Amino acid sequence: MSAALATMMAFAACNKTEVAPVAESEGALGLDEDIIEIAVSNTGIGTRATRPVLSSAADNNVNKVVLAFFDGTRKVDHVTLTPVSGCTVDGTTLTYTNVDVEEGVPGDADREVKTAKVKVGNLSSVEGKSLTVVAYGYNGDDFPYVTPTLKGGATYYEIKSLGDKSGTSLEEVFAGNTTATVTANLGTAETPVYKFTSSVKIVLERQVAGMLAYFQNVPATINETEVAKITVEANGKSDGFYFPSTFLNTGDSGADAKQWMLNGYNTTTTDSDVLLTFDLTGLADSDSDNILDSGFGGAGAAEGKKYKLADEMSGLDVTKLVCENNTLFGGRYLIPYSEHVGEGEGSTIVVNFWAAGDSDTPLKTMKVTTNQFEVELDGSKYYYDIYCNNFYSIGQKVAAGSTNGDPDPGDGEEPNPEIPDDPADLSASDELTVLINDAWAVIHNMELE
Repeated sequence: MSAALATMMAFAACNKTEVAPVAESEGALGLDEDIIEIAVSNTGIGTRATRPVLSSAADNNVNKVVLAFFDGTRKVDHVTLTPVSGCTVDGTTLTYTNVDVEEGVPGDADREVKTAKVKVGNLSSVEGKSLTVVAYGYNGDDFPYVTPTLKGGATYYEIKSLGDKSGTSLEEVFAGNTTATVTANLGTAETPVYKFTSSVKIVLERQVAGMLAYFQNVPATINETEVAKITVEANGKSDGFYFPSTFLNTGDSGADAKQWMLNGYNTTTTDSDVLLTFDLTGLADSDSDNILDSGFGGAGAAEGKKYKLADEMSGLDVTKLVCENNTLFGGRYLIPYSEHVGEGEGSTIVVNFWAAGDSDTPLKTMKVTTNQFEVELDGSKYYYDIYCNNFYSIGQKVAAGSTNGDPDPGDGEEPNPEIPDDPADLSASDELTVLINDAWAVIHNMELE
């Protein structure tokens, strides 16, 4: 999915600029160059472009990484990059050359994939310097949002406006940073040698959040009024985000210790943010139990395809997606909040049921709660933070192409443990539960779905 959120339209990247050839041997290092390794955190990378989240698997679609070097807050432009393995290089932009990686399952121990190496040359120009190295990754030929701007000329970036991106058109951005210290001359005046004092590796983490909503037992009426629409809404909306988020880490205790995970910009609560919309037109109740049980997927829909997508996902390629019969499914990326948003009688996320026609009052509201809140951060089962690199799942779907959570393994590979689909029941009570999945993040040890 735009995760899990989702797998959107197929995309074939086309790089029209010339790139340097891949170096034949990592060992062929000059006296004035050394190697940086770049990896993307979480399993599974595809060549897909913008996509909605189709499962809570830690899949991603990064194919481009930009490297930037800083001496303090001064950007260093005179080092050079040459590919070693897994990529081509054009200026400061790395393009992966192998993106054929299978979708991963939440909880997989191996979180680092898509490794590439580049040589950094002209190190003599930064002799004895401790450099901050920033890397950010995305999918496609161009950065998906507006041009990233250095925050106050510092070493991290800000996106104050998402441009024309909203809803399920939001895309992933990964980023990370590390320190690379360059030695003084290790050779002689006649034959100078400059290297990094230790090996340098950057691991990129997802800078946005993701969610999916997967529902079963959809009521046909509430209080004898037909349900025409269902929406999933959040109590806040951010204009943009900062990255790499780790630069916001103050190291303080309490709420400040998690501020770097709240890397959104200008979160407002003036109006609720409609995340997903399900139009129930064409669905029918043919039994006495008041549950919609026909019309899902259209006439003659095959097994696994008898589901209704969120309106925001219309037109997307969901060929690989299979769901339980008579279910609603939607997924998308979320821009993290900039602060804890918790007050009033509501909830961070709610599911609203609406009658036909315009109305300001839903027929029913289901609060989406969690047991994974943090009391010390003013959290409750109703109010929890939208963190970067976390996945919020209302209902369980581990793999896009299966309802038992067991993607078809490759030759010689062991099958993954079965983790079956478990759509949230819209007929059961007045509350639902969101599961916050740490398969997208290594920052805290929350229970998996």
